[in-house]
Amino acid sequence: MKTDKTVILLAGVFMLASAVPALAQEKDMERTRVKAQEKKQEMTQEMTQEMTRERTREMTQAQEDKEVEKAADEINSAAKGDAEKVRARIMTQYGVDEGRIRTMRDEGGMNYGEISLALSLARGMEGGINDENIARITALRQGEPKMGWGRIAQELGQKLGPAISESKRMSAELRKEARENKGGKEGKKDKEMKKEKAREKAREMREQGAGKGGGAPKGGKGGR
Repeated sequence: MKTDKTVILLAGVFMLASAVPALAQEKDMERTRVKAQEKKQEMTQEMTQEMTRERTREMTQAQEDKEVEKAADEINSAAKGDAEKVRARIMTQYGVDEGRIRTMRDEGGMNYGEISLALSLARGMEGGINDENIARITALRQGEPKMGWGRIAQELGQKLGPAISESKRMSAELRKEARENKGGKEGKKDKEMKKEKAREKAREMREQGAGKGGGAPKGGKGGR
């Protein structure tokens, strides 16, 4: 009986011993599955975050493009009224000569608003406003399809915010000058009208005075 019990006990020990590696292997496989699942979730999360960041960048660029295009349009509108004044303002603000502006218009095909933006971006690049930087910006802008200013700034490693601020400031100053000039002209016109009315009134009063005193003279003694 003891022998039988011993045999059964030993058999149980052997079975347990053989089951231990299998259990350990199963645990290892489970850990591997868990790690793989965690890695997959992590990758999915990273992809989702990157997509969100990309959408945010695109939305930001789109918004910046709208703002910068609006500011550029206002500069162009001012140029229609007084192109010489706009050229002078660009020359002063960016320290360039008229030849630079003319080249950017004739060869680069840029309007005054685009010239202002390009010069602002070039000023922030290494080397500042020079032929090489202007040519690079022009090439990006003239590409097919036409690249937006937000994307151009990104390609150049620049922030578009300063360019937007400078363009807005320039357009605001040009609008202010236009209002002041218009107000000055209107004020001068009003003064001229008031003077003309005063002269007209003076003429009327003289004519009325002449009419009252213009009858036959009242005689005293007539001659015989």
